[in-house]
Amino acid sequence: MVSNCQLAPSGILVAIGSSYGIVNKVFDRNSPLLGIFTPSEIVLISYEDVLSQLNDPVLSVLYRDPWIIPFIESYDELKKRIKEFSLVAKGLIGEVFKEEERQLTDLYYKILLTLGEGVWRSKEIAGIVQREEPTITSMINKLAKMRLVSKILTLGKENYYKVSSPPFP
Repeated sequence: MVSNCQLAPSGILVAIGSSYGIVNKVFDRNSPLLGIFTPSEIVLISYEDVLSQLNDPVLSVLYRDPWIIPFIESYDELKKRIKEFSLVAKGLIGEVFKEEERQLTDLYYKILLTLGEGVWRSKEIAGIVQREEPTITSMINKLAKMRLVSKILTLGKENYYKVSSPPFP
């Protein structure tokens, strides 16, 4: 039932979802909304685009993700609140896990931190987090399915990965 709403003869309805779990439900083959919406992924703003507007290399890294813009106005403010933002980042990652019906365990978090530090080989990650490589590769593939991690295509058999939203492209 629709109340207090007038139907317009033309227009565009935009439905926004912040998780792939929600989007997948909308585009599931059994969804009554299937065919009504066209998916469009909105990615991070390119570093170059932000830098051209701000002329500040440090803030340009942060402002690639627009949610942070209202919270940080200067580099000095960032320095004062860096611990707060690191906790917020972990919370945001935890939300992705919740929406995907998973739990952000210490092991998943260590894998993400290791990838963020520039360790891209699954074999090296396994050594750092002290787990068997097949287990780590399986977990990284789950992170890739959640789009937190991207697989790097190589000519060899070894698996390479990177964090999907690095500070620089």
